[in-house]
Amino acid sequence: NHDQDHTPSMIGTNLPPSGSNASARVPSDVVVKALVRWGLATLYWWIISQWFFGPGLFDRVFVLTGGSCSVDGHWSQYHCRRQGGNWSGGIDISGHMFLLTHAWLFLMEELSLFLNVPEAWTALQNRRSAKYAVWGVLALAGLWWWMLLMTSVYYHHLAEKLTGLFFGVLFWFGSYVTLYKIAPFPSMPDQAAVL
Repeated sequence: NHDQDHTPSMIGTNLPPSGSNASARVPSDVVVKALVRWGLATLYWWIISQWFFGPGLFDRVFVLTGGSCSVDGHWSQYHCRRQGGNWSGGIDISGHMFLLTHAWLFLMEELSLFLNVPEAWTALQNRRSAKYAVWGVLALAGLWWWMLLMTSVYYHHLAEKLTGLFFGVLFWFGSYVTLYKIAPFPSMPDQAAVL
C-alpha cells in the first residue's frame, strides 16, 4: 500500500519518499508510538527527580550517601529549602547534567531520521513548518550543549557530574539502544521507508 510508505518523526512531519505521490498524513500508530516514547521519557524524568514512592531518586541517593537537611525530618531538597534548611553532605547528583543529557539524547533520537538519512533531509527542505521545527530543535540542542559545558566547568564535584550524566544516558541506552530496537511498540519509525 503506497499510502503507508511514509517517513514520520516525533515533531509531526511525515515526508513521503523521494519521488512519491503519497499522502502527507501521519498514520495514527506513528503518532501514538511517538507520544508513548515521549511519555516514557517524561515518566523517567519524574521518577528520577520528583517522586519515587516518596522523594525522588536523586534525593534518596543524596540521603543514602550521607546527605541531610539542617532542619530535621526532611527527606527532600524541596521541603528542606522550603523550611529554610540547607541540603548538605552526600552526593548531590547534578540535575542539570541529568536533564540536559536526557533531553538532548531523546530529541536527537527522535530527529535521527533527518540527521542520518540524506533523502529525508532533502524532502524536509520542501516543508517549511517541519524544516523550521527541526532547525529549532537543533538550535535548542546547541544551547543545551553550551549549558552542559558551563555546568561541567562551574558547578558540582566530579562524582556529582558523572552520576548526573550516568542517569541521563541510562534511559537512552535502555530504550533507544536496546528496547526500541527489538520491541514492536513503541519502536521508532522505519528509516528504510525513506530510501
